[in-house]
Amino acid sequence: MAPQNDTLKHRLKQHPVLIILFVLYLSYLLLAGVVLPQVIKNQIPNWVTQVPKLSAEVSNVSFNPFTLTLTIEHLSIKEQLENTAINLSGAEKITANLELSSIFHQALVLSDVTINKPYGRLTKDSEGGFIWQHWTTSNEETPPKEPNQPFPMIIDQFHIQAGTFDFEDLSKPTEFKKTIGPIDLALNNLSTLPKDEGSYQLDIALTQGDYTAEFLWQGVISLDPFYSEGNLKLTNLSLRSLWDYLQDDVFFEILQGQLTLGFDYQIQKEDQLELILQNGDALVENFMVSKKGETIPLIQLQEQSVSGLSFDLTKQAVYVDQINYNQLNLALNKLSDGKIELVKVLSERPISQAAVKASEKASGKDEWTVSIGKTQLNQSAIRFVDQTTQPAAKLALSDISISVENLTTDKEQSTKISASIMAEGASHLQLNGELALFEQTGNLELDVKSFPVSVLQPYLNKTTELTIENTLFDLNGQLSMLNGVSAFDGSSQIRDIKLSNQSQKQAILAGDGIYLENIQFNQAQKSLSIGEILLDQMLYPLTVLSRQEKSTVTNLSNLVKPNDQSAIKEPTDAPQDASPADDWLVEVGQVSIKNNQLQFSDRGLPKPVYFNIEQLNGSINKLSSKNLSRADVTIAGQVNGYAPFKAVGQINPLSEKAYTNIDINMSGIAMSTFSSYSSYFLNYPTTQGKLSTELNYKLNNNELVAENHLFIDQLELGDYVESDAGLSLPLPLAVSLIQDNNGEIDINLPIKGNLSDPDFKYGSVVISAFVNVLTKAATSPFKLLASLAGSDQDLSSIEFSAGQSDLLDAETQKITNIADAMNKRSGLKLSIAGQTLQQDTLYFKQSAWHQQLRRDNVQANTLEPAYQNYLAQQAKQAVPNNAEETSALETQLIQSQQIQTASLTKLAHQRAINTRKQLIKMGIDEKRLFVRESQLNQTSERLDGVKLEVK
Repeated sequence: MAPQNDTLKHRLKQHPVLIILFVLYLSYLLLAGVVLPQVIKNQIPNWVTQVPKLSAEVSNVSFNPFTLTLTIEHLSIKEQLENTAINLSGAEKITANLELSSIFHQALVLSDVTINKPYGRLTKDSEGGFIWQHWTTSNEETPPKEPNQPFPMIIDQFHIQAGTFDFEDLSKPTEFKKTIGPIDLALNNLSTLPKDEGSYQLDIALTQGDYTAEFLWQGVISLDPFYSEGNLKLTNLSLRSLWDYLQDDVFFEILQGQLTLGFDYQIQKEDQLELILQNGDALVENFMVSKKGETIPLIQLQEQSVSGLSFDLTKQAVYVDQINYNQLNLALNKLSDGKIELVKVLSERPISQAAVKASEKASGKDEWTVSIGKTQLNQSAIRFVDQTTQPAAKLALSDISISVENLTTDKEQSTKISASIMAEGASHLQLNGELALFEQTGNLELDVKSFPVSVLQPYLNKTTELTIENTLFDLNGQLSMLNGVSAFDGSSQIRDIKLSNQSQKQAILAGDGIYLENIQFNQAQKSLSIGEILLDQMLYPLTVLSRQEKSTVTNLSNLVKPNDQSAIKEPTDAPQDASPADDWLVEVGQVSIKNNQLQFSDRGLPKPVYFNIEQLNGSINKLSSKNLSRADVTIAGQVNGYAPFKAVGQINPLSEKAYTNIDINMSGIAMSTFSSYSSYFLNYPTTQGKLSTELNYKLNNNELVAENHLFIDQLELGDYVESDAGLSLPLPLAVSLIQDNNGEIDINLPIKGNLSDPDFKYGSVVISAFVNVLTKAATSPFKLLASLAGSDQDLSSIEFSAGQSDLLDAETQKITNIADAMNKRSGLKLSIAGQTLQQDTLYFKQSAWHQQLRRDNVQANTLEPAYQNYLAQQAKQAVPNNAEETSALETQLIQSQQIQTASLTKLAHQRAINTRKQLIKMGIDEKRLFVRESQLNQTSERLDGVKLEVK
């Protein structure tokens, strides 16, 4: 052994360099394998503890001096709290392989860096701050530092394997905790050297209940200058998990939904940040949103896809090739406060601590260019419920297909729109055309078929008693817009019309339809023109339901509900802006009436009345709102299927000052039709007769002048009918007075009035005028007889001289006039009552006094003492002293004369007989003349010896 050792020593002495290398090698092994790991292990906690409240632990650090591999095991960084420590980050194992080529690159070169099972934790505290905001106790602001050049380093391969990341937010009312992982990252050729670039791939898995989302990010990156390009893809992300974090900041709840998206990108930073996204695609599936805490969805979406997304930050441009929505179902509920529930829950935010602390940032004014090539909505539905009405208004839209092409912020380009919608399962709505949205200019083709107008019923309930049933609405035409001003050219129909009074359950309008052709609306020209309005087989029911003391209730009564007085604002003294004159021009070429019917019924009588005007056909031509315009009217029909009806004239109902000049004629209407009216109001039914009318109405400036010519042929009345509403008129007498010998009644009823007068009611005025004719005939028959004889004398009595029964010449002429009138009214009978008056009694007393004077041979002279003594003796009084006392005593003695009643009766009777004889002499049949019981000592200023009464 000794020789060998000597040999080794000898050799070492011969090669000192080997000795040095050997020593260095041993030193390297000692330093790299033993000292360096121990230094690193000791320094890692020191490096971490430089940040307050942080500490670090490492279980083992080793370095392989042969492979140049550094290994750190079980690294853990913790935050020190008062009573405990919380793990913030760490890794199960970290390995790094150093390359000797670092010498040549003048940079740290690592061939492989691997972090196995790293983990991290990020906590947002209850005050909304992150943990690192509390690691420093200094309140002094740190001045900004000049940016340093990055440490030169090259990593050939960098790996993160099976990493996890925990995030928790304690600032929200509902604490949020989420673990993200496993996270795998691979970077190749990562370099901080200028213009060096490397590739990378980041893969993150996120377990979300039954779903696992995957985040894949791969591409190349350069750190100096900063540049990266690649692609990013997120697959099957649960949107419910996003809502779990946002739930305290919103009023909606995402019940379910998955998101998949991906895009290519380029990003670099030199003078400014440049970001470009291309080939972007996104897919949302099985998406459901409800009001928070509820399970009934407001939004249901089977699928939404976005393709061809491009984004350029520098050019401020966004382009999307196509967006598709499949089976999108929306529930639009209008709440009692007038807001749409879906809009409300999506837009409003709860007041949270984070929202209070959030700073408001002014929005930029730079304009972005956004273009969407095509947006397609397929097989979708909307259900609208308006809870502001009673009951709630509902509208269901289904089979919605909408296509929007070239939707852009470019004001010079137009958008092509196409839509097809089914309403209430039957109505079809279509829309096609182009529209420049910002300029509000374009053309749209509209086609609405069989839209159920009854869906508007809840809105009508607010202000009216109108009920709409079965009615359908059609609209077809072209809507054009120029700078927000619209015009329309087309046609419209309202079909299967049925309107009724809701409270009374009575129809007010029905028919096949109202058709409007050649509608031309122009907002710019303020004009509305309709070529033709066709009223096809329309029924206009007018029903009197009941009659009250001061009003009549019809099916048209109370259609408009009274206003809520609490909502009426008190007038103010502030001046109100005068509204501009209504200068719109409205014209209707022709209103055509085809087989219309007016149906009148009166159920307010003990026996109902039914009256129809059927087969109404005709036209109203050239209606216009021009004041001087006149529309020609020609309408014909039949009353109750047999009596002709015709209306001819001119009207102008559309002008500011309405004008009417129209003749309405009806011929041969059976009077039995009105029997219930005559029984109820006049106590006598009309059992026979025919009515013909010639009516003329002139209306100008609200002043009505009407001529009502009534002709009644062969009117007959039935027996008296008791009625509380009857006028107790001697109707048979009135009829006999106004009915001529041919059985004809000819009456003219002129009417005048102002329609602006609230007390003027045309129907009441006409009825009152007719009743007045009957009343005057019945109560003043002799005036009517005088008019028939062409006289203005009072024919109700015959005057005689006092105490005489012979007819005076003047009274003979009066009797002639009476006879003439009676010959014209062969149905009349005359009752004759002789009578005496006080003048006749005085005449007889004076005659008796004069006979007494003759018997006593006394001369009547008030100045003779003998006559004065005679009067005193007869009166058994003192002798009068003068002529005045003598005359008074004489009058007293005359009044005391006794006369026989028989004399007065005989005189009255003879007067009646002489009058009767004279009438017979004039050709009046004695069967029409009746002498009544005489009346004695009547009081009258005239000597009416005979009183006449028409029967």
